[in-house]
Amino acid sequence: MPMPDVQGRCPACGTSSLFLSEGGHVTCSRTACVAPGAADQLLHGEEAALAELLGGGPAGRGIAGMLTMYGFSFPKLRHATDADLMAVPGIGEESLAVIRRAFPAVAEPDPVAELARLREGLHKFRYALVSRAGRETTIDFMRALLDDVLKYPGEPCDRDEQYARAEEAEAVVQRIRALHRPVEHNGRTICGECSGWDGGSTDNSPCGYGQCSTLRALDNPEG
Repeated sequence: MPMPDVQGRCPACGTSSLFLSEGGHVTCSRTACVAPGAADQLLHGEEAALAELLGGGPAGRGIAGMLTMYGFSFPKLRHATDADLMAVPGIGEESLAVIRRAFPAVAEPDPVAELARLREGLHKFRYALVSRAGRETTIDFMRALLDDVLKYPGEPCDRDEQYARAEEAEAVVQRIRALHRPVEHNGRTICGECSGWDGGSTDNSPCGYGQCSTLRALDNPEG
């Protein structure tokens, strides 16, 4: 009979991997978890659970007592920096090493790299919208574009050159649309360019505006 899952996250590793093991103990199922029984220990008191996670004994209990006194819960410990921990009275290099064995340091993001990544993502987003000028922009398109930008923001590039190309492409599209403008002829709307409109009659067989192959290609470049 499978053991029932337990709602919530493991306080030691932070994953949704808790289940009720034999004897009714709440346990983490991850083999890589540093303290699978941390959740069960928390039921008997967070400080005691933290002391056990830090190795137990007088040293573990002392560190756990100081951390608990200064508000370091399990979730806060998982995201605490070395500076945060060293600011707690009584926490020195040795105590920090003990804590880091149980709660490995999380790499801090580089603000310069994060800003560059954001700029490239926004550039990619803007360029995609500009290149779609004149065509319907659906919610699904916007959602797919945002997902793509979040996953692959792009590499640094010459933004001015990219913008110039996009604006030039947009201008070309607008000139083509102006050339294939709609005109009224004998009670119907036709494409002036495809029909050979000369102001009063057509040189070619009248082409319905909705049947203009050029405009259809602009509106649906994927085919």
